[in-house]
Amino acid sequence: MSNVPVVDLSTFTIRAKVKMGTAEESFLPLYRALQKELGLDESLKPFEGGGWNYLNDKAKGALDGRLGVLRVEKKKRGGQSFDAVVVRYVALRGEELVAWSSDLSLEFPHAPMGVSFHDAYGVPVALSDEVRAKVKALAGPKVKKPKEAPQPVLVEESPVRAATLSADGTLLVSSAQKGTVSVWRASNGSPAMRVRVSTATRTVWAMALSPDGSQLAAGTSGFRVWNVPSGDLAATVDLPANATLQGLAWTSHGIVAVSDTYAARKADAVTLWDVDTGAKRAGWTLADASGVRAHGHRAVVLAAGAVMVVDAKTATAARFDVPEGVFGVDLCDRGVWVARERSLTLHDAESFAPIVTHALDHRASWFASDGAGETVVMSRFDVVEPDGTYSTRVMVHDATTWAERASWRPSGGVKGVTRPELMGLAMSDDGTRIGAGGGWNLWLWDATGAELVTPREG
Repeated sequence: MSNVPVVDLSTFTIRAKVKMGTAEESFLPLYRALQKELGLDESLKPFEGGGWNYLNDKAKGALDGRLGVLRVEKKKRGGQSFDAVVVRYVALRGEELVAWSSDLSLEFPHAPMGVSFHDAYGVPVALSDEVRAKVKALAGPKVKKPKEAPQPVLVEESPVRAATLSADGTLLVSSAQKGTVSVWRASNGSPAMRVRVSTATRTVWAMALSPDGSQLAAGTSGFRVWNVPSGDLAATVDLPANATLQGLAWTSHGIVAVSDTYAARKADAVTLWDVDTGAKRAGWTLADASGVRAHGHRAVVLAAGAVMVVDAKTATAARFDVPEGVFGVDLCDRGVWVARERSLTLHDAESFAPIVTHALDHRASWFASDGAGETVVMSRFDVVEPDGTYSTRVMVHDATTWAERASWRPSGGVKGVTRPELMGLAMSDDGTRIGAGGGWNLWLWDATGAELVTPREG
């Protein structure tokens, strides 16, 4: 095997026989051995948050699995905090190393795993001071990581195809043309996490952050959920083989997935999923569904001539026809925003009665609202500047009066694109931060258009 790192196996103190196959065959024997070493009750069930998921697919038969104990950490899954024993792992067949975790190799960046222990009801068990002391005693020497190369700031490795912000505006998420999804820190623009979601030939359009920003969901047919920023895989949800994900939205009561296939026009074009169990809670028919946004316990789905409002708390949905066509949707405390070709209307989320309508002199392709429904940000690609050139412009409006509060042209970014076409626009719940993507770049502005972080290559 090429690029095999040099491993000091003396630091891997927990051992068990494992083999390629099911989770029970691969990681469970090791975690049971760890449980015994720590003196934990045998009735507890070990759970790891991401996966002994890099066993070489050519590896057959028994392997020598080993864990190196690192430390105890507080982790979070599904909004619940718990104690986890963080471990690194290796698996060998004789002298051949067939799997390992990230702190041993830069070639395969898999994060160390966090192993928690649950009672019969699935409740994580807090680790006692005695067990913490045993973990500390088992912990081997720290592995020194090489000095990292300069990281890019808000610059993707291939053209951006979608972008969104966390609700609190602290994280910016982008999907790139080559099948990766990245999470960026809004404080300085540095990458917090990058995961490969699909092959380099399949673009990822569907992605969503949990309301608290602790998890990321993304996919192309089914979807996976990762913990942020560790990159640990937390859940996998499979959709029908012919389904193509058009969008994901994370409500306070589950994930709403939108897919568009011939079969989906008959059933389950829109589905609601329980994040913790991976179980489908409900499904609805909606032809030509193509996007979704969420706020609080609701999600609104965009279709060719209709919108669907999903109440994730009650697992119910209501469809409303929009004969003149729908070009965009968003949600806020006041209701549902619906963009038609030349207007933007705020509707009541339950009755769909119009609350306020604003006439537009352009098509509302990308727009977003703050959480309170007081501010709307919108982009326009066909603005004629005083010098006669066309440009892309971002505009911030008062949601009630439609008075323009700010307007600006996105900078060209590191690739020198003078007229970037935006591929996503989002606003934080409090309306103070605006994120966007286009070309190879991402942008982060305040509500006046001031650039909070300048994109630059590593």
